[in-house]
Amino acid sequence: AVLDPLAGTFETDAALRLVLRRDGRRLLAKFPGDQPELELHPESDRAFFLKEMDLQVVFEHEVAGNVLGLTIHRTGDRTPARRVG
Repeated sequence: AVLDPLAGTFETDAALRLVLRRDGRRLLAKFPGDQPELELHPESDRAFFLKEMDLQVVFEHEVAGNVLGLTIHRTGDRTPARRVG
């Protein structure tokens, strides 16, 4: 139930889509291309990371708790993505 609000579709300014879904107690991420889904591991209630690569996802919430978007941190780069679905 804690992961449900995090699931959804997010899009960057470059029109790259990241799709997140809950699978039981796991949060899975599907990045663009032919990559398989990868599990996001929690660091906190807002920050998750991948074990397969140096990548962190930090969610942005509004005061009411709804997820507005996220920021992808990878090797010094920060890529914001807004929720589109």
